[in-house]
Amino acid sequence: MLTCAAAVVAISDALDGRSSMAVGAIGVGAWTIGGVVAVALIVPSTASLTLVRAAAPLAVVGGLATLIAGADGAASAAFLVAASINALTAASGEVGEAFVQASAYGDERRFPLRPPVAVIVPAVVSWSVWCAALAGGALTLAASTWAVALPLLLIATGLTLFLTPRFHLLSRRWVVLVPAGLVLHDQFVLGDTLLVQRPALAGVELARAETHANDLTGPASGHAVEVVLREPTTVILAGTRRAPRGPTTNVEAFLIAPTRPGRFLVAAGERRYLAMAPPNT
Repeated sequence: MLTCAAAVVAISDALDGRSSMAVGAIGVGAWTIGGVVAVALIVPSTASLTLVRAAAPLAVVGGLATLIAGADGAASAAFLVAASINALTAASGEVGEAFVQASAYGDERRFPLRPPVAVIVPAVVSWSVWCAALAGGALTLAASTWAVALPLLLIATGLTLFLTPRFHLLSRRWVVLVPAGLVLHDQFVLGDTLLVQRPALAGVELARAETHANDLTGPASGHAVEVVLREPTTVILAGTRRAPRGPTTNVEAFLIAPTRPGRFLVAAGERRYLAMAPPNT
């Protein structure tokens, strides 16, 4: 609500004296984005998570735009601060966990995984290009510069269709604790979902620096959790888009990267998955 109020004041001030077409175009766009995000927050799911994380930073761009457009400094600053807080909150592990858990089935606990380091820069760059095309198209359309607006809007539409399923893959990466054991769902790393039955689990623990476990994190930065098995298990690694199932490998222990490792270990402890028994040697 604070962000919405700050946005209304800052955008209204920035549009003061502008043409009616500019006011109408920007107003419709802002309310449409705000309404879609509001619905996504009311109905949390993995799809909603993708939408919120893609749309929330747009408000930060909007705050900067009002500042550049000459809106009152205090109003623009309030809008920018509130939008930045919302964007950081949307990117947090707590929000990710709440949204993916909302799509869970039955007695399962889903824990989102941190993104592989290699995809972070391409994701940020591609989002920035999409944002620039969308904002530029809206502003030039409001100024009736059709020759510039239409190509930009076409680029923004094409990028939306291209990037949405790829961004959604980042929202659909998780490790799940179920009564039957542990499930790792990660299409970036695995060619097929990995299910470790409870009898096959020797235990889970925070990974040590000298571990020799197979890295199934991406790799991702930060602390990893090590899953130790009683006997080797076959893992199907990710392949290419034409052949998603890649090479196979046998693992006796592997690493995962929940966004909140401590919370995952607490939940694993509640299900008595911590150091259940020493692995076979």
